[in-house]
Amino acid sequence: MLPFPQQITAKSSSCAAGRPLFHCHQPATNVVEIAMQSLQQYAGDSAGRMKVRLGSLEKGYNNSWLSDSDNHWLASCGRPQSSIVTISPAGITVLGKDEIGMLYGVQTHPS
Repeated sequence: MLPFPQQITAKSSSCAAGRPLFHCHQPATNVVEIAMQSLQQYAGDSAGRMKVRLGSLEKGYNNSWLSDSDNHWLASCGRPQSSIVTISPAGITVLGKDEIGMLYGVQTHPS
């Protein structure tokens, strides 16, 4: 069972669908591999490519992937399994406070 989101901020944006092209700044752990496999299965065999950035505060990510306010929120949030999911024309960014938070963010989808 996945935890319910504590906060959702909806903004008007989209990105092209397609097979994921992954960017990570952390070691390829089992959790990262599971997240990548999950996204690959969801994307299917679309002809295009979709940039996907994965990471966590715990293991590392590129600070430029988030706004200053989102970086601050992730660093100050008291819940270790928190995550931020951003969808924009540049692609999808999923960052967790820890690796499990990143995995939960990958597995979050509208119901």
